[in-house]
Amino acid sequence: MKRLYFMLSALMFLMPATVFAQQTNRLTLSEEPLVAGRTITVSYDAKGGPLGGEAHIYGFAYTYDNYKWHLCDVLLNNSGDNIWKGTFDIPSDCGLVAFKFQASLSQFPDTIDNNDNQGYIYMVGDTEKKPIPGAQLAWGLLRKPSLNMGVQGYFSQAYQEISDEAIMMWLDKETKMYPQEGHKFFNVMKAVFRHQYGDKAEGGIRYLLSVLEAEPNKSDEDVYNIWSTYMFDLKDKAKADSVLNAFNAVKPYSMLNRREAAAKLSRLQGEDFYKAADEFRKNYPFREWLKNPDPQGFPYANFYSALERSLYKDKKYDKMMEVMEEGSFNTAADVYMHGPMWLIQKAPTDPKEYVEISKRIIDCMEAKVGENIDYYGRSQTDLQMKETQQKTLNYYLCVQSEIFQRSERYQDAIDYMNKIEGSERFKLYPAGNQAYILSLEKLGRHDETIQALKSSAAAAQLTPALVDKLHAYYDSLKEKPAKSFDEYLSSLKSSEAKEMMMKHVREGLVNEPFTPFNLQMHNAKGTVNSASFSKDDIVVLDFWATWCAPCIAALAGMQLAVDKYADDPHVKFYFVQTQDTPGGAVDRVWARGKYHNMQVIYDQNKSSESKGYNKVYSDMFKGTSGIPQKAILKNGRIRYRAEGYGGSPSGLMDEITAVIEILKNEK
Repeated sequence: MKRLYFMLSALMFLMPATVFAQQTNRLTLSEEPLVAGRTITVSYDAKGGPLGGEAHIYGFAYTYDNYKWHLCDVLLNNSGDNIWKGTFDIPSDCGLVAFKFQASLSQFPDTIDNNDNQGYIYMVGDTEKKPIPGAQLAWGLLRKPSLNMGVQGYFSQAYQEISDEAIMMWLDKETKMYPQEGHKFFNVMKAVFRHQYGDKAEGGIRYLLSVLEAEPNKSDEDVYNIWSTYMFDLKDKAKADSVLNAFNAVKPYSMLNRREAAAKLSRLQGEDFYKAADEFRKNYPFREWLKNPDPQGFPYANFYSALERSLYKDKKYDKMMEVMEEGSFNTAADVYMHGPMWLIQKAPTDPKEYVEISKRIIDCMEAKVGENIDYYGRSQTDLQMKETQQKTLNYYLCVQSEIFQRSERYQDAIDYMNKIEGSERFKLYPAGNQAYILSLEKLGRHDETIQALKSSAAAAQLTPALVDKLHAYYDSLKEKPAKSFDEYLSSLKSSEAKEMMMKHVREGLVNEPFTPFNLQMHNAKGTVNSASFSKDDIVVLDFWATWCAPCIAALAGMQLAVDKYADDPHVKFYFVQTQDTPGGAVDRVWARGKYHNMQVIYDQNKSSESKGYNKVYSDMFKGTSGIPQKAILKNGRIRYRAEGYGGSPSGLMDEITAVIEILKNEK
């Protein structure tokens, strides 16, 4: 695309000099300037920086290789005195490297070190110090986040990006030095033109398109870019279709054709779908794509998810496992979430009917942990992807333990929970903790049962049944470790769990007025009038609905809180049925959960003509419609609000308890 150089030179305002970001002394590389294909030593001195004193530091490198961004791990070890060292292999086609450091593998960490928003950024050259293709372009793209052609999250929101003139200058430099590579950054040129000229960019885009179309040896990606430019930039569907048809005649199994074939599959059902799906797998083999992935891999994600879920629904389990083993961790996890996990948590189905296939899915997921597949471009490093997958698998292992226990496969229930690291095992899923403990009991492993009970309490992840078991254990002790069971339970909780709870509670504390209300009670002739609350009353309102699964799941934890304060006349609980038909299925919900001493009251109509029973809800929770919601009142004021349910009955009890005790003790 050498002709692009002449056009860009005419269009672009040229800046006079190259300015490189100044590096701090926190990062030292074993050699500079960097040379493609070499291994360098990275030395990061955390002292005096934002990560000083951190127990662990992780390094990351964004590289621009052959005009595509990649994200890599930089493995570091503490060599003493808070200096972290490691090596990094610079790819042979890498034009630029940008390092950053943080104290965790999180994609959204609280603190990073990116050289105080200047960046640890290095151009890469060859042995003659000539910039590698893409080096100069990447230098500009990274510093122009608004183009969305660099990397997201490298700089903070306070970063002052380079000017439009500067990005044009860097694009011009790249085009002058490597005009023959222009087709590889065709989309970058389009983005720059749109950013610079807005609606007037069409002429420039048409010119770029004409140059790309004239190329004699176009790649799949080139043809895709031509098609998408006609389809989406120029809104010329007829021309886009002609490009597709012409290319199909020459290369029937291209990247562009793959997209169209996947779209056609989505319109099929039953055996027609399965037959076409087999053809798709044959013509566009996923594992071959992984060897050299292009940036348009998203049809695979949708295809495998739809196929595996359909096969599961039709109970074609052997075929499903064949496809699942070919696919990715995420598509297997998707089937497990919408299949076995949904059944054990939501549907009254005997788990013995699906215990074996759920095990096969879990085993397949476990084998795929660490496989870094990203259909949309590399957004996580290998370590980040592995951690994300392991966290997902750990939760599902807890669910699988529940499936095993309820299927009377007690040793399997224990073995699968034991796959989770001990420090994390009891933090994830209270029903899984219960399944594990019940299985240990069934096998007569008393000491392990008690230890698991204590570990579940330490993580604040107890079901009501486990609270009862722990209470029975406390009552059986001749020498009591605490004056009361509540004190004993509190003593078992880890400092981490307590700190997290108090942080959450502090965030929900408020002091705001509310409109007085007078609400009808369920199954009673009376009403609950807020004017009747005394100065010392603490009133807990749980806003819920019979159609809301998280609301109903949270009732077990609310029952624990109700029971805890049953003898306190100044602590009152009311369950406000909102955004729902008053009455409805309340009795069925209460009977199924065996709830007691939990008074339901009905929210009011917003007006006499309305059937929207959410008047009190709307007054207390402005700007949202989500439930469950909790409001805790005292002395005519809203003193606490909380939305959602975290999944732990004992955790919810702890939250409500913490707020009540704070309000009781305030002066």
